[in-house]
Parts: sequence; C-alpha cells; structure tokens
Amino acid sequence: MPRHEEQTILPYDAEELFAVVADVRDYPSFVPWCSGAHIRHENARQIIADLVIGFGPFQESFASEVALDRPRHILVRALEGGPLEHLTNSWTFGPMGHKTHVDFVIDFHPGSSRVLISSACSGHGFKFASAIGEIQADLVTEGRSRFDLTPFSLSRFS
Repeated sequence: MPRHEEQTILPYDAEELFAVVADVRDYPSFVPWCSGAHIRHENARQIIADLVIGFGPFQESFASEVALDRPRHILVRALEGGPLEHLTNSWTFGPMGHKTHVDFVIDFHPGSSRVLISSACSGHGFKFASAIGEIQADLVTEGRSRFDLTPFSLSRFS
C-alpha cells in the first residue's frame, strides 16, 4: 500500500494545530479535493462523517471515523464507500515550547483494479516514459500488457 509521511516543526501550539485538523466540518475549505463534509456523529473523542472527495465531475463519497486524543493525536480511517479500499491517516502533535513537532502519515490503497500506482521515473528513466505509459494503459484497460514484462518482475531477484 502506498504510504507517505511528513514531519515538520510549526510555530503554533499543539492545541491550535489539533483544532484545525479536528474541524472536519471545515475540510472543504482547506483539504485538497474535499468538496463536502456531513457530520453523522460527534463527541469529544470521535467524529463520524461523510466526506466527498474528487475534482470536476468526478466526486466520491465515503464514511470516515476520526478518533480524537486531544491535543496529541488524531487518527482518521475510511469506513465505507469511496474510491479507496483502505485509507488511514494519522496526525501526531508534539509540543516544543511555543512550537509543535507535527508528524503526518497517510496509508492508502485504491479500491479499483483499474487504478494503477507506479513511478513517474527519474533521471535516465524519463527516456522510457512513453513506453511505460503504454504499458500502464494496457494494464489499466486490459489487465495485462502486450509487452513481455518478465525482465522487470520481482521474481528475478529470487
């Protein structure tokens, strides 16, 4: 599953940062691709919300559980629906005087067999971008490639 982690130190109190991330109702105003948020249930430790994500005409709705451990930690899990088979993200806020160490982790997996995650290449790999694009299109539309991919299989390392 793809996983991404960011760490930074911000010049705000942990409580201030916690309040921003915990304000699920306001996600459409600052979370990229979030166009809607409806709160089903809310208390001091948990929020259950229906979120709408997407861009342009492509919009998906899913239920999300937000576990709140004020002001140190927020854990978000997708419960049902939406374009992802799995989605978890975690926010940890570590006070450092008048600053806060923020650790953000997101872990997700597309819910569709028609979604492909791959590298955009780097360095010398860019010269193969058009061939890689054709292979990716084959895999997404046909489920297989017309090219022999065995030289690129992980099993070659066995």
